[in-house]
Amino acid sequence: MAAIHFFSAIRFDDPVPTKSIIHKTHIAGFDVICAGLELTEFETAVALEMRRSAGTGFLLRVSQALEQVADDYDFVLMDSAPSLNFLTLSSLTAATGVIIPVPAHMLDVDSTAKFLELAGSYMQILNEVGTAAQWDFAKFLITKFEPNDHPQANMSALMRQVFGEDLLLNSVIKSTAVADALTWKQSLYEVQRSRFSAPKTYDRAIESINAANAELEGLFWKAWGERMSRKDSKGLFANVLGQLENSAEKGGMQRSTSPHLLKVAAGVRQMQERSELAERLLKDGGQIVEIDPDEIMESAIRDRFDSGYSEAGIADLLESMREHGQSTPGLVRPVRGTARPFQIVFGRRRLAAAKLLGIKFKAIARELSDEDAIVLQGEENSNRKDLSFIERCLFAQSQEAAGYRRDVICKSLSTGRSHISEMIRIAAALPREILMQIGPAPEIGRRRWIELEVRWAAHREPAKVAQLVLEQDQIQASSSDLRFAAVF
Repeated sequence: MAAIHFFSAIRFDDPVPTKSIIHKTHIAGFDVICAGLELTEFETAVALEMRRSAGTGFLLRVSQALEQVADDYDFVLMDSAPSLNFLTLSSLTAATGVIIPVPAHMLDVDSTAKFLELAGSYMQILNEVGTAAQWDFAKFLITKFEPNDHPQANMSALMRQVFGEDLLLNSVIKSTAVADALTWKQSLYEVQRSRFSAPKTYDRAIESINAANAELEGLFWKAWGERMSRKDSKGLFANVLGQLENSAEKGGMQRSTSPHLLKVAAGVRQMQERSELAERLLKDGGQIVEIDPDEIMESAIRDRFDSGYSEAGIADLLESMREHGQSTPGLVRPVRGTARPFQIVFGRRRLAAAKLLGIKFKAIARELSDEDAIVLQGEENSNRKDLSFIERCLFAQSQEAAGYRRDVICKSLSTGRSHISEMIRIAAALPREILMQIGPAPEIGRRRWIELEVRWAAHREPAKVAQLVLEQDQIQASSSDLRFAAVF
């Protein structure tokens, strides 16, 4: 019997030519390779091959198969199963771009986060052994979307706020028209509009799919440009096939996809944590209200530099809220005997954006003690993971100065006592005015700050020299990380 499935072309023993398993369709220029249950044998075949060779050659099997027919097609679309097996890893290595479909439901988002975290870890390991994939893009596409479903609309807005440009602008709506087409074993493009009992349902579905496809097509052209021509299509896979040899000759590593995977996974996890925190607060008796920003007083303890709340510092958030509104509520607590009836606990960047936009601030209002408020403020910061190291140090120092117990400070920063002691020591080592002039230094981690602490203590007049450096116009106009380097 003739080979008809993709496994026949990627197996290790006697693979068949890829051209022999390509099936023509009634659509001109659109050919398919069938998958079939035989593909599950690839997992066993890889395990046996790795026992024999102890290498990562299996990652190139999909690339090697597609390279044989690369000159015949403008582009190749692979639909991988949502499981992280050897075949998926080989497909990710062969790919030049990745589209991740995800419905706007928290369960699907959580599943996607776990998948991406694991995939990112695996790809990092593969990068370290010299087999790194090269992607031009990795984007999310919201699917099965129901615009009139309020929770889905909120989740979609939250995803857009977290992922920004990593989320495609268009979504594919959930439609009975798609389900009907499947029962007829056809795609929506093949079914006549007149076959549908509700033609407008078909119109909405096809409009949604066309918009998403047009955006994908533009993405392909932008990323690949001239390489999408048949003349250069073979180069799409030649780059992958040469990686093992190139990395061995150069002694260096290729650019890995894993940082991008881990970044989007962290964004998904951040989105989940924010939603879970808001849900927990609501269950504990809070309620979402809309408040005039002028009625909210500042937190007693600042957790970041003022530059983080400037118009430039919140430009991306400002644009997102201008276009989609505030998708995630902040947290406020009522205060009595003051001119302003509320105090912000967390969500200060969203509050600053609401104030600049002239809109009401959405927040959960809840009665909180001082200690509860500082712990929740720190917990939300820990979920975001976007405070710099020195901002965390100053946050810990400010809490101690305000008289909070060490166990409260530890809880607010989700770390142990020894680490808190070190953070407070580092924050106290340099004058506060010097630290304010340096700024958050987001790329400067714990080790560099400890080194600066040691140098500062060993210098005769560190404050005087640092002030002279920071007063220079060129230094003042530079980034916070460069100001740190100048003082260092």
